[in-house]
Amino acid sequence: QQAGSLDFDRELLKLHARAMVVSAVAVPLLVLTAAAAGRLAGLDNQIIIWAFSMLLCYAIVAFMSRRVERTEAAELDPAQTRRDFLIGHFLCGLGWAWFAGVGCDTCQIDLFHVAKAMVLLVAMAMTAVMASSLGGALFATFAIPVAVYVYTIARLWTPIEAIMAALLIAALPFFGYVARHLNQASLMMLSFRSEKDALIAEVETAKSMSDEAR
Repeated sequence: QQAGSLDFDRELLKLHARAMVVSAVAVPLLVLTAAAAGRLAGLDNQIIIWAFSMLLCYAIVAFMSRRVERTEAAELDPAQTRRDFLIGHFLCGLGWAWFAGVGCDTCQIDLFHVAKAMVLLVAMAMTAVMASSLGGALFATFAIPVAVYVYTIARLWTPIEAIMAALLIAALPFFGYVARHLNQASLMMLSFRSEKDALIAEVETAKSMSDEAR
């Protein structure tokens, strides 16, 4: 078996589903922490609405992942399942774009945009690790939020905001590179497992022939 074959693609999707189920509470905890900090800092109820929207989005992705994990690999349609996952991650990315565009003139945090950038960086790093088995998931989630963040602070463009914008722009391809290498590690693991299964089959065949000859 090789990468790109239907069996390999199905196994990668199963790996992605398993990773999303195992880490289902990681990003929601970050969302709740960011919402609580924003509310204490002086943001209005918009941040609460945003948090519930994000929790709903990640709950949908987790439910989808649970369904894929419980489905037999042979019954999965790789193209459709991959498309559904990417749509789910894209919708979560729209939620992060909403967060990137949130402003607060009355907040008690001097570097409000820096705090937003740090939350986006942490979410980006977590997604790069969690969704590494699904190629394109990181960019589908965070390409728009990074663009919205840069657009939001364009009118301010103080040195610290400019640095954070540049950091976010550079972090997206960097974490994409990390996710790609993690994806290659998953492919190698599946390849080794396939070779192991083939060797076991050959040993069983040789044993059967030996028994028959004896």
